[in-house]
Amino acid sequence: MSGYSNQAIKLRFATNGVAFDFEEYFDLPSTRYIIASSPRCGSNMLQRSLWRTKMAGAPEEYLTEAYLKDFANRWDVVQSDGSWNIDLYIKLLFRFRTSPNGVFGVKVHGSHLSNRINLGRDVDADFQSPRYICIRRSDKLLQAVSYALAKQTGIWILDGIWLPDKEPITRSPIYQLDQLVDCMDDILTEERAWDEFFAVRGLTPLVVWYEDLVGDYTATMEKVFQFLNVSISRERIEDPGIRRQISSLNYEWAGRLREDLIKLKRVLGGMRFPEFKS
Repeated sequence: MSGYSNQAIKLRFATNGVAFDFEEYFDLPSTRYIIASSPRCGSNMLQRSLWRTKMAGAPEEYLTEAYLKDFANRWDVVQSDGSWNIDLYIKLLFRFRTSPNGVFGVKVHGSHLSNRINLGRDVDADFQSPRYICIRRSDKLLQAVSYALAKQTGIWILDGIWLPDKEPITRSPIYQLDQLVDCMDDILTEERAWDEFFAVRGLTPLVVWYEDLVGDYTATMEKVFQFLNVSISRERIEDPGIRRQISSLNYEWAGRLREDLIKLKRVLGGMRFPEFKS
């Protein structure tokens, strides 16, 4: 299974190829963690930062259909009836995506908790009581704007290496209030899904704020590694290699969205943000 190459197999994501694998690990990873996320919260930056140290596994969106299809091209995880053998799939993820120090990670959006793969399953049980890193973005307006822009342009991540830069679907995105409202609602829905997940199980995640990650990157990553009980030097924490996409347009749209929502007296997802105070 480890002998496949990206040249022989067409993958949707290069990060699902052997280059992101570690040496085969045959025990249960001693440290297992889940990045609990929502769209455009900085999770790509966090997961790539963790992988680049080679001491925190290779956390990716393994519990999505697109990723599973990639790995089904590498591993025999499709059963005779055409369904996926998720238990075997997770065992193989442990085997090839655990770093030599016994650390394994996966990223899960709130919407993934009830997708086709996870329907009727419990990720806490599947990954045997993992630790949780909950990444959030305090500025929901900018998060919603980033989400809408990604949807319109088709550009979700810029690293230029593992996911080569591509031409945007459009170079002239259009401000659409309905879309932005839907994006914010989706973000809040995903965050609530995680909040309910933690509350039902009595779990306390490490909360990482996007603003802290970009504002004090090294110190924030040190807190993450401390939470994972992984000893690491500052020199080992490299730049994540993810280019930020924010521009003056993001701030322009966020300001416009704020004004529109105030005019509409809109309360989203049962939450009223500080920006809406009269």
